[in-house]
Amino acid sequence: MRSAVIAIALLALGACGGNEPTPKAPEPKHDEPQSEPGKGLDVSAEIGALDEAKVDKAFQASVKGLTRCLSDGAKRVELLGGQVAFFVKIDQRGSVSHAHLEKSTLGDRKTEKCMLDALKKQEWPAPVGGLVGIAKKGFDFDPPNDVRPPTEWDGERAQAR
Repeated sequence: MRSAVIAIALLALGACGGNEPTPKAPEPKHDEPQSEPGKGLDVSAEIGALDEAKVDKAFQASVKGLTRCLSDGAKRVELLGGQVAFFVKIDQRGSVSHAHLEKSTLGDRKTEKCMLDALKKQEWPAPVGGLVGIAKKGFDFDPPNDVRPPTEWDGERAQAR
């Protein structure tokens, strides 16, 4: 009886192995576009890279317009001058999609708005690998009216004599 059970167990084990062929990996589809050799990987993001030299050129080209804005503002505000720091978003066409001042000590909103408009009229490089590019730059403007800014005095100089 024992030998009969062992014989049945061996037959059952032999039957489990089967002779079915192992499944093959699926063949690659050839209708999918193949990348061109040496082309490289295309990557896109929300913010792309800008050519720094071209961005500097665009900012330098805007200086004439920025100075005109300052001169026009100095007709209203005698001692108009100070520091400004621009933040500019450039779209795929090389146009300004958004611009604002990150910092300003000018103190005249009309002049600041004029300066932002001058930047928007400028031609900019298109961003690479993104929907927009970000350009930042700061400028210092001396008052154009040939008026020297106030000088700080210490307490001794300010005493009545």
